[in-house]
Amino acid sequence: MDIKHLLKYVELFHDVIIEIRHDLSMEFTLFPKGSCGSTCLFLGLFLIQNGFEEFQIITGEKYFFNGYFHQEISLSWLECNQSLIIDITAYQFHEIESKVIVTKNSDWHRTWKVVERNNILVFIKLILYYHQI
Repeated sequence: MDIKHLLKYVELFHDVIIEIRHDLSMEFTLFPKGSCGSTCLFLGLFLIQNGFEEFQIITGEKYFFNGYFHQEISLSWLECNQSLIIDITAYQFHEIESKVIVTKNSDWHRTWKVVERNNILVFIKLILYYHQI
């Protein structure tokens, strides 16, 4: 997979979401906050429709100390072949500056405990099935 080619599509998708986020559902109003799951689904579908490989939606959790108490937080991102990480919502966290992450190695993503790993095609088939009803 040509990472530079993929990066162009991911950046395009990110920029479109930023531009139209207020026209989307409430979940996207504060993008990138609170929208990582849906973002992964739409980004993955967009990439597959543009000829890229199949992806998995990864959901990770960790505890965060907000100054008063620890709270559990979660994040979702895309992975391809369990090696290529694609994330356009990670910058909701202060330690991430890049708005678009497309990389084969992310120490930061490894700090998350993976709690779910789902093939994106399963979600797409489910959406298509319910659309037919």
